[in-house]
Amino acid sequence: MVKIIKPIGCLTGSIGGITIYRRGDTLVMRPRHNGECRRTLTPGQMRQRARYSNATNLWKSFLPGPRPQFQRPAGRGTDYGSFKSHALQCQPAYLTRQQVASGGCVVVDVAVSHGSLVPVGVGLQGGLPVTDIALGTLVPSADTTVAQLARAVTRLNPAFAPGDVLRFVLLRQLWNPVVPTPYASGSIADLPLDPACDEPLALHVGASVGFGSVGGFLGAAAAVEGGMAWVHVRPTDTGRLFSSQRLCVTNPLVERYASDDAFATAAQSYGGLTQRPFLS
Repeated sequence: MVKIIKPIGCLTGSIGGITIYRRGDTLVMRPRHNGECRRTLTPGQMRQRARYSNATNLWKSFLPGPRPQFQRPAGRGTDYGSFKSHALQCQPAYLTRQQVASGGCVVVDVAVSHGSLVPVGVGLQGGLPVTDIALGTLVPSADTTVAQLARAVTRLNPAFAPGDVLRFVLLRQLWNPVVPTPYASGSIADLPLDPACDEPLALHVGASVGFGSVGGFLGAAAAVEGGMAWVHVRPTDTGRLFSSQRLCVTNPLVERYASDDAFATAAQSYGGLTQRPFLS
């Protein structure tokens, strides 16, 4: 490569096998690159691309409401960055380039919070997600008040205290038959645990399915295709503390879009996998 310190006029471009361009006040001449220029797409890169693309559209599915939050030092990163970072550890979902561009996503076991509080245990009972948060004899209904639920939670579960917040995260798996593409709809309901609040529970959480009773424990009031998570949130003077939670998923599309066939179709939509070594 040749550098000409004093540029001659405005000469730039390519002449024969030489490319000429400016770099600041320097005119640079180098051999012209005429070889094939193609982005590599190895199997590992395809798996990472799939997780990132799926997580991006899952994040967008929470609009226009609140989105997942993550505990981190002040001024360090963003909730969106944390969400995508944790997504690298979840199940893959291989969507085509066209499906991703259309907002397509598959609800997988992505993390929706991370922090220092004790995680809420979640399992399945009779096909319904259920937590390890004891409610005793209380069965939430249309007549239940915030105070009744708050007293039951704080009295029977030592990890919770008055003033804490019980957050329910729901991602519903939906299907667009026109494209056709899977997509999701996300929502978050926060319930402050105020033992003195006699307002109806429904006034704070609406018709959320996350505040039912399953065998004496807080759980889903109805089955939903998608994923659910319950997050323990504690407001403090320096910010909010969170429990680390991943979605508990009941979604038949996960197996379909994690298959080898889905991987091959998705890779082909991005131009196919690299057939030759990156270096030779």
